Amino acid sequence: MQATGYNWEIDAFDRLVVRDQQRSIESSIFLLPTRTNGVWSSSNVLLTTPLRNYSVNDYRQLFDAIGYPEGQFKMEAMQAAEYHLLGRDLGVPIYCFYSAGIPTPERLIYDTIAAFPDSKPRLEMGEGDGTVNLRSLEACQLWKKVELQHPLNVKYYPDVEHKELLHHPALIEDVLRIA
Repeated sequence: MQATGYNWEIDAFDRLVVRDQQRSIESSIFLLPTRTNGVWSSSNVLLTTPLRNYSVNDYRQLFDAIGYPEGQFKMEAMQAAEYHLLGRDLGVPIYCFYSAGIPTPERLIYDTIAAFPDSKPRLEMGEGDGTVNLRSLEACQLWKKVELQHPLNVKYYPDVEHKELLHHPALIEDVLRIA
């Protein structure tokens, strides 16, 4: 989304206009995989062009290449917050609800230099919830490595898309039971 813009496959929405709008939303940076949680590394290529591959270690160069250098500042703030949250007991029970089983973009591939970054890339798919990759969704499992004073509750809902999870009857039932 940060590189290409995501127009929900609706051709009436210009992907480049949508991209600028999406970049302006601070929380959109949270959709990017990070190295902070340890589930992504430099060997996991996120974006490929004929000139180079970009991983979670290359965001500064990627943001510069796509003409969005301020993205690096947002990324650094997100990584700092993520590091502080995942590295300690939060003092409350933790509930992590996620879904997967839906094809999810794992790598963007630009076959020509001219296509990067303003054309729609080819997508290499992996598993996730259609928006977030499974490795990122499972990052909450990292709290198992922390000596927690409160319980960690993880629940997986198979084959539910990202935006549909909040409307999923089993999730609603679980949240009401907890509340």
